[in-house]
Order: sequence, then structure tokens, then C-alpha cells
Amino acid sequence: MKKLIILTILLFTFSSFLIAHEASFYYPINTKLHQKFLHLNQIRMYYSGKDYCVDLDLKSVIDGNALELKEAWKSFNLFNSRISSLKSIDLAIGKITYPFGKVSSKASKNISLLQPATFDADFMMKLNGNICNSHTLIVYMADPGDPLTDSDGGMHFGFRAATTYIKGADVGASLRIRNAISDTYDAFTDWGFDISYALKDMVKLDFQAYNLDDGDDNTDDLDLWFLATYVPGFNVPVLKKITPYGGYFSKTGMEEYNIIVGINFAPAEKTFFKLEYNLDSLDEEDPGFEQTGLSDAVGLQVGFLF
Repeated sequence: MKKLIILTILLFTFSSFLIAHEASFYYPINTKLHQKFLHLNQIRMYYSGKDYCVDLDLKSVIDGNALELKEAWKSFNLFNSRISSLKSIDLAIGKITYPFGKVSSKASKNISLLQPATFDADFMMKLNGNICNSHTLIVYMADPGDPLTDSDGGMHFGFRAATTYIKGADVGASLRIRNAISDTYDAFTDWGFDISYALKDMVKLDFQAYNLDDGDDNTDDLDLWFLATYVPGFNVPVLKKITPYGGYFSKTGMEEYNIIVGINFAPAEKTFFKLEYNLDSLDEEDPGFEQTGLSDAVGLQVGFLF
């Protein structure tokens, strides 16, 4: 609690120069895990613009670990044109989240309490090309070595292609080859596909499938998640607009899953609430049952933007 108070004070102290930051908490309303207390979900401080970003997650400090640097990068424009099909090329250098799908790790950016998978970050050089203002092509080279433990790693290569050419749809495909250049480690190939589609401005459908190679040919590495959101929502007293949603999240190679239903609402400016029921296919005694923190439970998440 003492650390939380200190970090909260620091949060407000730094507010004079940080563009955005947020804090979120969740409470299991009914659970058999004996965890009926307020849990810290995130305390994020991020300073970002069109060509730079520094993103810190302070929760790791409260948990007694080192400060977690989510991202820290700067981008440079290499090419820009108003008349050619290739509109621009940007080069970003620093610690960058892998462009593998388009899910944010920030609680405020996800409609659900159970967040879709993200794919970490490493130090990389990333080329981002804008084609006809409708297509994006990203090519990157990453170095996953850890300077804190003085451990080396193989070089990762990957690309992502995305398009908004189809009206109402945002479609993307990702490929990553881990340890593409390495004298020590075997190479692994990951791939993913994602689509977001707004159906007549009524229902927003988000889907992502991804295959993370573990080197075992006998194991299915494919997982997916799906979310459906009723975009118009409903207006109610006090809570104002509430937005219902539902989703499916597979895990352990689609052998198990979580099904969620919930509502997202923001009764005040710069706040967000999520009330969500999470149904887990695993039984309470099964390994991995507690990995979501809210298995077979109703959870309430409260978040604030500063």
C-alpha cells in the first residue's frame, strides 16, 4: 500500500509533462478463488505522439519487480509524396511492440475486461509504408537479447500487411520468423490473421487467429479470439451509454477456452467501467484455471485516465 501511495503521488507529479496515463482495478464479485478484494490491473504512464512513444507499466514495481518498459521508440520519415501510390515510408527505432495483430495492451483501449493476446516488445528497426492511404506494409528486424542478464538471442524478422480498402473492414496478416539468424537457437515461424468489420454501424465484429510455433509438431499451436460489440448501445439513467459485448477466447492450442459476456460504460469523463462474466472451460482444480484471474466469475473493472 505504501508503494501504491508513492506511485500515485508520482503519477500526479509527472502529469505536467505526460500526455496520457491511466490506472485500472478489478474486483471479482463472485469467485471460488478466495480473491474477493480489489486487484490492481494497471498503472500506465505513456508519453506519445505521431513519431515517438515512451510507455511505462508501474504495476511491476508494486509487485516488487523492476519497472517495466513497454515501449520506447522514435520514428523518422524517409519518404513522403502526395502524387505517387507510395505515400510515405517511416523508420522507427527502439523498443517496439511486435506488429502482430492490432490489439493494445492498455485496458482503456479494449472493450472487454479479459484482454486479447498481445505479443510483447523487443528492440527493433521497423519500416512502415503507407500505400494509397488504404494499405500498410510493415517490415522489421528485432533483437530479443536481454541486456539485464547479458544474454544473447537470435535475430527476428517479420512483416505485417493491412488494408482498409474494403468499406467497413480493417484486415491484416502477420508473419514472424523468430531466430531467423542465430548460431544457437532453432528458427520458429509464427503467423496471424485479423479482421475488424462494422456491420451496418450496428455490430462490430473483431476476430484474430494466430499460430505461435513451439517446435513440437505434435501440438496444435493455433489460438483465436472473437468479440462482437453492439455499437449503438443503450442509454440508461446515471450510467449513460452502456455497450454490450460478448466474446470467445481459446487457449492451450484451442483445447480450452473462455467465453465472456459483459457491458462497457463510462458514466463520467475520463473513466471506464466493465462488468463482465467469464466462463472457463477448465474446472477449478485444473492447471491453468487461475491464469485469467477471473475464471468462472463476474468481475468489475474500474479505470481512470489522467
